[in-house]
Amino acid sequence: MLTAIFTLIAGVFASLTHGSSVILPSDHFDPHTVVAAIQKQAPTVLLGVPTMFLAELEIMAKEPADMSLRAAVVGGSVVTSALRKNICTTMKTKEVYSVYGMTETGATFIGSLDGLEESTGMVGYVMPHICAKVLNRSGQIARPMEKGELYTSGFTLQKGYFGEEEKTLETMTQDQDGKIWMRTGDEAVIDESGCCRITGRIKDIIIRGKQTILLLTCRLASHPSIGEASVLGLPDAKYGEVVGCFLKSAPNVERLADEEVQGWVRETLAWHKTPAYIFWIGDPGVADDFPRTGTGKHQKHIMKKIGERLIAVRRNGVCEPRLMCESFRSVTTHSSVGNNSLINCV
Repeated sequence: MLTAIFTLIAGVFASLTHGSSVILPSDHFDPHTVVAAIQKQAPTVLLGVPTMFLAELEIMAKEPADMSLRAAVVGGSVVTSALRKNICTTMKTKEVYSVYGMTETGATFIGSLDGLEESTGMVGYVMPHICAKVLNRSGQIARPMEKGELYTSGFTLQKGYFGEEEKTLETMTQDQDGKIWMRTGDEAVIDESGCCRITGRIKDIIIRGKQTILLLTCRLASHPSIGEASVLGLPDAKYGEVVGCFLKSAPNVERLADEEVQGWVRETLAWHKTPAYIFWIGDPGVADDFPRTGTGKHQKHIMKKIGERLIAVRRNGVCEPRLMCESFRSVTTHSSVGNNSLINCV
């Protein structure tokens, strides 16, 4: 997790300069080691991305223990209201703080003030001496609660990408007043009070025919029988793209049928957002866990390749070892999941 700049600066450097102890349970993320360290060392604050907290909560649900935590700080992706409540209930924290930022913007530039926001995707207010704005599709500043891409400006911005002038010009723009703004690539809304909510990742938008689909992952993860979810677009001859999802059941509950998931999405969201393909973690041909980066984020490009191969197998009606086993090993070579997390074809 030290590869995340917020954890390095706020979690390690700021703690040490203020005389606090920092606990590093292992050289890579291991939820069992983290839970053991909490029980042994009695820390008061825990930092991580949502997938890390989900893994830790799964262990704690099976092995309840006394918790010393006062607060949890979560960032890296959208935090659902269900996850907030679960952290407070199981980890017995009084507060759950959301933070939002990028390496390019100096760790974080938006954060929650009281740690009690309930809405899914809520990240809080812009930090002092930092500016933020949302631009709509017309390139104009969005009205309160109007969706658009989030930009930020201020003294924490990077100068640019070293040796990559084209990428710098694409990502960092100058307005008519000479102020430099950084594109975040995230869709967001800012309400009249200035509170910001992330509604999705621009590049993760699924275009089904002419319909735009966004923010399905956190909605699916809010279902009480679903412990973790990842949604992505998969190719389709008719619509161009359709919704596909990788799901993991919540601990100690019976797994939903695919039809139940689809029916729930139709009833609570919209019919066009219904997943055409559903893959359950742990099923034959699917990995034992989500492929993740070193900081615990889902690697959707790997899941997309796995999904495409599973679709091909379903279409052909047979399990072809060259398509399944060898290809899965190939796409997970650079993943933290590792080859031993794959299930053999059956």
